[in-house]
This record gives sequence, structure tokens and C-alpha cells, in this order.
Amino acid sequence: MNNVKGIIFDWVGTLYERDKDLFPDSYEVIRKLSGKYNLGLISIAKRGAENSRWREIGLSGLTPYFKEIYVCQEKAPEIYKECMDKLESDSKSTIIIGDRTIRDIKVANELGCRSFWLRKGEYANELPDKKTGKPTYTIKNLKDLLKVL
Repeated sequence: MNNVKGIIFDWVGTLYERDKDLFPDSYEVIRKLSGKYNLGLISIAKRGAENSRWREIGLSGLTPYFKEIYVCQEKAPEIYKECMDKLESDSKSTIIIGDRTIRDIKVANELGCRSFWLRKGEYANELPDKKTGKPTYTIKNLKDLLKVL
């Protein structure tokens, strides 16, 4: 896939199984992609839960592979724009990857970024609609990224 400079990942449901651990392929995928692209991570945490989310991310062993990491209460387009700036990419050269159409895919479409919807887990049936727009790609396994990127 040409012209990609930055990739922004969601955390829970994409790289990390809620209240458990990394998904089996997360480490390998992130390690391989970090050799080619600037990676960012944006995760939501409820007010007061930010510290435990930072700890969770820190304990994963993935932090060295991300150029930027954000933990916020809402996935606002402004946070993605700031992340893209730090990744030295723009909407045309950034891919957003997540498991939620109402958050990850919606923001990607609002910003004009390409997107990968990881359709698995608890939000696999949260289908794209007029509000979210369609994802650029739909995958069922994180490792599928390595076939395309």
C-alpha cells in the first residue's frame, strides 16, 4: 500500500483483549509494522481510569514501537490530527485501525484517512452506517494487516 507514513491503532479490542492481555498476534504485527511506518496509539479511558490504562499499555511491552501514545476520554478528531502531526503524516498518508465503527471508522472517515475495521470480538456486529461511513478495508484478524501493508 503506497503513500502510508503513519498508522494509528486503537487499543482495547484491537491490540488488547479487555481486562486480559495482548491478542496473540499483536506483538508480531506491531513489531513488523514499526520497521516500516510511524505508529501511534489512541485509547479511551474513563475519567479516573487513565493511570490504569497507561499501566496496562506499559506492561504490554509495545510502548517502544509507538512514536506517540494518547490516553483520552473521547476519541476526538483533534487528537488524531495531533497524533498525525507527531507521526509526520497527514490524512492522505495515515491509516486508522480499530474494532469500533462508531469511533475508529467514523473518525477516519471524518478526517479523510484510510481505515481498517477489525471485525471481531464484542463489537463485530456494530455495522457501519450513514453516520460512521464505510471502512476502507474490513479484516477479521490483525495478522491480515501484514498481507496488505
